[in-house]
Parts: sequence; C-alpha cells; structure tokens
Amino acid sequence: MQYKTLILTTFFLLISGLVSGQGTWTKKADFGGGTRIRAIGFSIGTKGYMGTGVKNSQYQDDFWEYNPATDNWIQKLNFPGGARQAAVGFSIGSKGYIATGTNGSVDFNDLWEYDPAFDTWTQKANLNGPVRQGAVGFVIGGKGYICAGNSLTANYYNDLWEYDPTLDQWTQKASLPASVRKSATIFVIGNKAYLGCGDYTSVFNDFWEYNPSIDSWTQVSNFNGGAIYYAVGFTIGNRGFVGTGSPNSSSIVDTFLTYNPLTDSWTPRASFGGGSRTIACGFSIGTKGYIGTGYAGGTDFKQDFWEYTPDTMTSVNEIEKENFVLLYPNPFSSQVILQMNNFLYNATLIVDNYFGQTVKKVKNLSGRTIIFHRDDLPSGLYFIRLIQDSKIIMTKKIVVID
Repeated sequence: MQYKTLILTTFFLLISGLVSGQGTWTKKADFGGGTRIRAIGFSIGTKGYMGTGVKNSQYQDDFWEYNPATDNWIQKLNFPGGARQAAVGFSIGSKGYIATGTNGSVDFNDLWEYDPAFDTWTQKANLNGPVRQGAVGFVIGGKGYICAGNSLTANYYNDLWEYDPTLDQWTQKASLPASVRKSATIFVIGNKAYLGCGDYTSVFNDFWEYNPSIDSWTQVSNFNGGAIYYAVGFTIGNRGFVGTGSPNSSSIVDTFLTYNPLTDSWTPRASFGGGSRTIACGFSIGTKGYIGTGYAGGTDFKQDFWEYTPDTMTSVNEIEKENFVLLYPNPFSSQVILQMNNFLYNATLIVDNYFGQTVKKVKNLSGRTIIFHRDDLPSGLYFIRLIQDSKIIMTKKIVVID
C-alpha cells in the first residue's frame, strides 16, 4: 500500500510541473503574399485564408489559402471588391466573407461571399450601417456580425449588425454599451462573443460578452495584458486567445493570454514566437492557432507565419468541463464510469499518459453514460479527452491502480 501511495504521489508531483507549460509556437511557411499589415483572416474547415491589406505602401486585393497539413500557401482568385485594408473577415459554414474596410480614399460597407469549392466570389447585401474600417467580425449560430470601427471622416462606432446569409439581410442589434472604438479584438466561445480592447481617444483594456439569444452585453474581466489595440484574437476549444498589438502609438508587444469564461479570468501564455508586432493577422484551425504578418517597427514589415499549440497538460487542466457530471470510481482498478450531462453522438475518448502520449482511443461513443475499461493500461496517472464534432467537450484526470 505504501508503494502505491508513493507511485501516485510521484505522478501528481510530476504533473504539477507539467501543467505549468504555456504552449508552443512553431514557425511555418511564410505568408504567400509577402509582407502585409491590416489583412483579414479566417478559416473554413481545415484551411485558413488571408488576404487584402497593405504591402509596400500599396493596398492589396490578393487572397490566399493555407493548408496546415502541407504547410503550403496557394493563391486563389483575387478579392473582386477592390484593394483595401482594415476590412473584416469571417466564415459561416462552408463560405467565407469579407466586408467593409478602406482604400485610403473611400470607406466601404460592402459584403462579399467566397466559395472555396469553386474559388468564386459573389457580392451580397451591403451592411445597412455606415461605411467603416477597423471593425471586428464574428459568427454565432450561422449568422455573421460586424461591430465598432471608424471612418475617414473621423466617426467612430459601437453599433452591432447581424447578417443572415439565408435571407441575405442585415439587422441592427444592441450596440456595445461602452465607448466607441476601432481596432478591437474579438473571439467566440460556444454561443457567445467576447469583444474588447481597441482605441478611441485612449486605449482600452475592457472586455464584453455578447449573447445573441437575448441580444445583450455583459462586462467581463478586463484584459490583464494591459490596454491594447490591433491585437489578434482567436478561439481554441473553449478558450479565447489574445496576443500582440500596441499599448500606444510608439510601442508594440509580444504578450499572449488566454481567457477562461468559466472563471472569467485571463492567464498568460508563451509569448508570441515571432516577436513583438502589431496589426498582424490570425485565425484558428481545430486545436491550433495562427498569427502572421504585421509590423515590428521602423521598416520591419512581416510576412512570417506562426502556429500555436496549447500545451497538452495545460489544456487538460483548463478546458471547459460543463459537459461533465460524474466520474467514478477514481482511482480505479478495472473500469471507470463517466456520466455526462449532455447526450453524446459518435464521440471519441482519447487517453494520454503523463508524457502527453496517446495510449488508448475509443471511438463511436453515444449516450450519456460511458464505461471505460482499463484493459492492459499500466497503473499510473492519465488524462482523458472526449471529442465530438472535432471539438474537445470534456477533459479529466484518471488514476489507474493495481
């Protein structure tokens, strides 16, 4: 019995060190379009897309597809709405969208839909609100949203507009109940959006949660990386990530933090691998995040592109547990029962050892009760992940004893 206690104590001591990891950044193939600032980015399925922005002081209309499986960029059909910067990009289902922005002489309120299956663009209904640049866009429940921004005529906005692709129609929603702003940051977790930071007469660090089901905003914890604008935001699993940007007009940062909506808290992560920069571009694909291009001061305009992988152990310790109800017994010697709150359909259970190596995988799980059999697993500490529809919906530590 003392021997088993020693084993378990050792495992827990090991894991207490492993969970302190902050994720890793890996340099990938440079953006295919060269140096770029104020570009748009979004993902559709397993591919990422970037385009427009400014290169060598010239506005651009090129559009590129990134394949993480091959680490390769392929140029697609140019954006037909005209060269521009500071536009909004988002995706709904299998289609991508680019809207608003400026060419330095004219601001826009147009909307264009991209179909990657045919590499074609189709113009859609213009945004009903004012022309603008520097806005943010996001998607919840099959609908697109555009919020905030500014214009060449020095107008700033905090209004919110919802786009229904089925009706090709815009509807005004509740405005952000905070200062007007441009260059804010946005990410979506589940069925809620999180918008914050940006600048107007000063730089902000406030953050707000938008719930489209009741069309309301709720203030959440301030971004504790300090007031910032031009930061990049994206989502991995049930966490939001925000990094890079400018605290003021004369400085840039490489800070990178994650937001946990369950605890309403921000946690620092590994600083951006490409160094300090602002007006960069980013998106996420599955369990990876990406940031690239941007401006690093002086004449240092960037075309590099970096992939962020959340630390396996950190992710296990932090990912949303709202789907989990009971796990018993734990520790166990032969089997453990997982009782879920939500019904599972064709889910997959993955078991990792404390080195982060996958040692067991069980597929096609359905129902609310899962019985996991130890089989030939050695005694020790393990991490289990339940994945459904390519998303991690539950994580937990389990201990196997003899």
